[in-house]
Amino acid sequence: MIVKTLKGSFYEPQRSYVISSENYMGEEEMISDRQRKTLTNLIYSKVQDADECERRIAQMEDMTSTDAENEIFSFLSSSWR
Repeated sequence: MIVKTLKGSFYEPQRSYVISSENYMGEEEMISDRQRKTLTNLIYSKVQDADECERRIAQMEDMTSTDAENEIFSFLSSSWR
């Protein structure tokens, strides 16, 4: 458990809050425009099924930057037919 305390002055009360490390997931950057463009191009060039293309593109809305990076690597390192 992480405890942080903000100290106040004579006129302001002392404030404190607790961040539980087990519940805190951190903040991750969402997919960038460049990653989105790259991934879209890869999906349209590698995936043959139109429904699969649309499903994968719809999934990009909730992707983090790390997820997008892994997905791009997956497309570039595997053999698609």
